[in-house]
Amino acid sequence: MLEPIKLQFGNALSWADLIVLAGQTAIEVAGGPALPFCGGRTDAADGAGSSLLNEQLLGEVVDTIDLTRERMALLDLSAREYVALVGAQRTLGTNAPVGRDGAATATPDSFDNAYFSNLANKQWAKMTSKQGKLEYKAVGEELYMLASDLTLRFDPELMSIVQEFAIDAAAFVDELSRAWPKLLTADLYAGPTAKFCF
Repeated sequence: MLEPIKLQFGNALSWADLIVLAGQTAIEVAGGPALPFCGGRTDAADGAGSSLLNEQLLGEVVDTIDLTRERMALLDLSAREYVALVGAQRTLGTNAPVGRDGAATATPDSFDNAYFSNLANKQWAKMTSKQGKLEYKAVGEELYMLASDLTLRFDPELMSIVQEFAIDAAAFVDELSRAWPKLLTADLYAGPTAKFCF
């Protein structure tokens, strides 16, 4: 879908910047906040480095509290920033890209805080997806969560943030607006005392 845009701009636009910009645009078009964009990423000509990508994106997504905390520390994210970013990712789209059924919300094309409300307030039963992957289904409803989503429920600090965002959509959007640029500029290095964009 992005290839015609890449072809139009050629080397003036890297795939990395285009993918980040497409993600931001998807959030905005779905009703989410307007997020600042910071370009400047480059692509490896031979795809080198892609083997280092987190294989959890395609494999089993089974997190523990320790792994979740490790991921937050690695990304230099506070608990609130991390939960907001997870919610932004999970409120849109379906579980199909990771080999699972359904979606976490009844409106996967709309940006809202329904993910948090569902996670906090529904009862979740363990199941196996049609593709043979671990998943959780809301009892009596066609809503689905990943094991990594439920990890947020089992940590008191993370669950309190989930509950806050479930009742206060503005707090979710506000935290996301701070966390998004922090996450997406973490790989843009302008020196030990300089900021790349913001």
